[in-house]
Amino acid sequence: MRKNPTLWDAAEDQICYLQAQFSPHQATSRVDQFQSVLLRIVVLGLGHARLDPKAKLTQAEKEVAIAFLKTLPAHDIVRVLEALHLGFEQLGTSQASRNNYAPRILDWHEWSKSQSWYPSPIRSVTDLRCPSIVTGRGAAASQKLTDRTGRYSRYRLQPEQQSLTLQADLAALDAFLTDFYHVDRLINLKPIKRSSMNLYRRELELMLGFRSQHDAHPIAVSALQLTHLVPLVEEEQLEDMTSKQIRQLWKHLQQSFSDWWVRYDRFLLAVCESTSPRTRVNKLCALIALAKYVYRHQVDLDRDYASIPIIKLFYSYLDAEVQRANGWTAKRQTVVNFEHKWIERREGQTALAAIWEQVVLPLQKETRLRDQWGQLRRGRAIAKSQKSLMIWHRLSSYPAARQSVLRTLKIATYCPITRPEDVPPDGWYLPKVPLEWRELDRDRRPLDNCLYRTYTHQGKEYPKGVYVLEVCADKTAQVYGVQQYVIADQQFDDGTCLYDVYQSYLCGQWLPEGDKNDWLYDWWVQEWRGQRGRWVTKGRMEFEPDPQLQPLNSPEHTGFQSAWSYLFVNPLTGELPSEVGFGKAFENPAYRLTGKRITPHILRAVWATWGGEMGLNEQQMMALAYAMGHSIQTLRRVYERVTPEEKRRSIDQVIDEVVLGQGAADSRAAAIPLEQAMVAFRRLSPQDQLLLKNWLDSLDSFTD
Repeated sequence: MRKNPTLWDAAEDQICYLQAQFSPHQATSRVDQFQSVLLRIVVLGLGHARLDPKAKLTQAEKEVAIAFLKTLPAHDIVRVLEALHLGFEQLGTSQASRNNYAPRILDWHEWSKSQSWYPSPIRSVTDLRCPSIVTGRGAAASQKLTDRTGRYSRYRLQPEQQSLTLQADLAALDAFLTDFYHVDRLINLKPIKRSSMNLYRRELELMLGFRSQHDAHPIAVSALQLTHLVPLVEEEQLEDMTSKQIRQLWKHLQQSFSDWWVRYDRFLLAVCESTSPRTRVNKLCALIALAKYVYRHQVDLDRDYASIPIIKLFYSYLDAEVQRANGWTAKRQTVVNFEHKWIERREGQTALAAIWEQVVLPLQKETRLRDQWGQLRRGRAIAKSQKSLMIWHRLSSYPAARQSVLRTLKIATYCPITRPEDVPPDGWYLPKVPLEWRELDRDRRPLDNCLYRTYTHQGKEYPKGVYVLEVCADKTAQVYGVQQYVIADQQFDDGTCLYDVYQSYLCGQWLPEGDKNDWLYDWWVQEWRGQRGRWVTKGRMEFEPDPQLQPLNSPEHTGFQSAWSYLFVNPLTGELPSEVGFGKAFENPAYRLTGKRITPHILRAVWATWGGEMGLNEQQMMALAYAMGHSIQTLRRVYERVTPEEKRRSIDQVIDEVVLGQGAADSRAAAIPLEQAMVAFRRLSPQDQLLLKNWLDSLDSFTD
């Protein structure tokens, strides 16, 4: 059998078994009967349709039926007995014919139970054990990433320390910058995102804390105002002044700001040991945003702000720090020791393949139900393992999105009373969160992200169902529109599938193994009906997620119903994890397994570097940048970390073979590209070959 066998592969193995076990005459008869009942009757019960099901199969129809079976995984063998019954019913088959043909399928099903790919629930929990969990390194945060010698100085002015006047001013600033329409904001000055406002507020509170606690001339907290950061000159003050006096006033204010800004910069260097120009850029951007609020009544156009001397000074400082930051980017200079974040790899292995080998696949084994001694693990531990795998698999199997996409991912926690037409009788359904329950902009377009499961997507039918990730709240969606990604199922080496992990995390995991004190199974899996068992994990419900309730819009009923919830909640609180908390939950498994602090942001660099390591052409690199949500220039300038030697590798090979080689250089040069591509492909690890194939397949949607 192949690594990912199909149901037709399982049928062909049965045919080979029959031919080996019986005489040629008996084998031919049994094979004919088996193929007839499989291609005429069983496929009908599995969802395959024919124009005239009762007519004799033509050769072309046989090939179509075989092609259909090749789309189904081998573990669908558990459905064939029910499909046989449904097929008999659709065709109205006589009892005599049923007695003649049914044994062929019954024998196939019984023989399959001895095969390694048969999805026996007892085997999956008995034979597959979770390896010993690697521990000993502690939390990822225990590893220092910088050369900082002391502790972080906590000097931010907390809300409880702020005067009521200052709190009101900060609230007014928040409204000015974020409200869609604000009476005091210029029409052409667009509102900023909540995440940007949170960053600005944090920087302003840090600077206010410095001015009140650490400045050479501290200001009493009770007297602290926003104008201590951005001095305000009212137009009335200038009316009776001469031009010389106005220049002197502005020069004095500029000097006053420069003095405390220089003291703050020295504080950052000496006390906080902060050297990054990007830190200064963030703080200056916050000051400019504050200045636009302070001087909002003195401008008619956005460009008028630049004529105000104090704001002009802010922009001059910002330009200098941006130039420094660009220099750091060009030299790949960072505050942290990048070696602590970049995974170690074998020679010739890409960082992405190393992550699959050292992180993703070990995490997949940790989702197993039993521990290394064969005992059932705690349900909460299983759910945490599933959560880690789902996040890591998504960011490692498709160009890594920003962590906010997965952190804020929503799922529906209700189900419609009427089964949708495209959902099969034995299928399970995860609806999309209804539009009226989602976060919407003024044009009623969604501003959040959600996961749902469907059987029809963009005009294509999926008999087994697919998970779809809809991304609306991301920079990519803002530039290119709403993005929808089909999450492909993957079968792992142990026979389990990615979708099994999704279903177990979303719905829990039932184990048909128990005694008279356990529950009697009476749900949708036919093979388990009548067996006693237990829920070994409740999936995400182990974390008691906080449900989002919506009122019942019905005259017959009053109250509330559970509408939606976040997919990846904080295991301790059941609430949406913070950015820091989500990042730590992502880092810790990788640090535990590899000793490296790999973050979602680092995975973006891994993907950009992979594109360079694989030698993707310009169009492919553009598609990679599109999938990551930024320009190809940003991909290469910020994320790509291909070494100079790797960048020169292709031309070095051509020079070695063509310029320095022997023979007819011209004829060899014409054949080099294809030859080099084939040789290079064979040298790749199996993981890299699979990644490259999946990526090239995905280019069809981009080029179309």
